[in-house]
Amino acid sequence: MVAGPAGLVAVGTDGGSAAVWTSDDGEVWQRRDHDEAVFGGPGDQRMEAVAVLPDGAGWLAVGSSAGPGDLDAAVWRSVDGQAWNRVPDDGALGGPGDQGMRDVVAGPAGLVAVGTDGGSAAAWTSTDATTWTPADLGAGQASGVTAGAPGMLAAVGAAGGEGADGAVWRLDLGSAGGWEGAEATELGGPLDQELAAVTESEGLLVAVGRSTLGGGDDAAAWASSDGGATWVRSPHLEEVFGGDQAQRMLDVATSEGLVVAVGWSGSTPESRDAAVWITDLAGGGARSNL
Repeated sequence: MVAGPAGLVAVGTDGGSAAVWTSDDGEVWQRRDHDEAVFGGPGDQRMEAVAVLPDGAGWLAVGSSAGPGDLDAAVWRSVDGQAWNRVPDDGALGGPGDQGMRDVVAGPAGLVAVGTDGGSAAAWTSTDATTWTPADLGAGQASGVTAGAPGMLAAVGAAGGEGADGAVWRLDLGSAGGWEGAEATELGGPLDQELAAVTESEGLLVAVGRSTLGGGDDAAAWASSDGGATWVRSPHLEEVFGGDQAQRMLDVATSEGLVVAVGWSGSTPESRDAAVWITDLAGGGARSNL
């Protein structure tokens, strides 16, 4: 969900089709009319994330589209949040294996989406929301992206290989170089950890996901105060991040000095309940203990 000049826009799925909802106040929502040519297709269509385009140019949603063969990344665009069009694939959204976009961020330098391409984490960049250029981030999967330090982007996810380790990739928009992985010991280790989403506020990056640090599948959070170069994992408190069942943080945002993470708690998909975690956006040395 994202707020824009014409209100709130949320994206997701309805059955096997992509779907969009809009609201003026966050309380009353209206589902946009289904157009099979835009939201449907021969297989499942998923909108995963939405962003406001710069200079009031509208909205952009990203996700995936299942065709007769495999899965391809997919992009939708709207000028007013009401009427939507699917952006034609110029060849950069598909290819051998499965592709899918999980998150997107818009800024002065253009658009950046992250996700997966086959067995690799991937990023796509665009200056016009129509033509996209893919980049291979290495084995793994990218699930979230945000602006970090001025002129920097940070993407988070999980590295490939044996076990599960968190991963962070950084892009310097002022450099001719590409994405670089962040070396951070607290993203990996003998146990499992994955980063699902990331946000930035007042120079602090906060990432959330899951870890087996507490002996089971528990929620986890990390913070970085240097643009994503180094990270510190929040101390594991069983009464906050753990419990009798599995917990997982899926998304995170900041608002008026607060960090709000959302996800679920439950042993099986059928028993899962929604869950919300809240903390202060701490300053100074306390940032390492967010």
